[in-house]
Amino acid sequence: RDFPPGHPDLARIYNDVALACMKNKKLEEAEQFFMMEFEIWRSATNSKKPEIAKGLNDLALFYLSTKKVEKAIRAAQRAMQVGEG
Repeated sequence: RDFPPGHPDLARIYNDVALACMKNKKLEEAEQFFMMEFEIWRSATNSKKPEIAKGLNDLALFYLSTKKVEKAIRAAQRAMQVGEG
C-alpha cells in the first residue's frame, strides 16, 4: 500500500524500520528513520501526543544505546513534555 508523505502509518513504519536497524547494528540508518518518524509526528496538524512521546522515547533509548547521553536526555525530556501537554 502506498501512503502519501507525512501519513501517520508511514511514521509507524519508520519507527519499526528504525528499531530493526538498531537491532541489526545499522545505527546511522536507525537514527535517520527515527528522525523521519519524528518529523511526521511533529508536522502533523492533528498529531497524537502519545505517538509523539513514544517516538521521542524510542529516540532517547537509541541515543542512550549509542552513548549519546546528552541527546538521550534531551529527547527524553521532550517526550515527557509532550506527554504532559
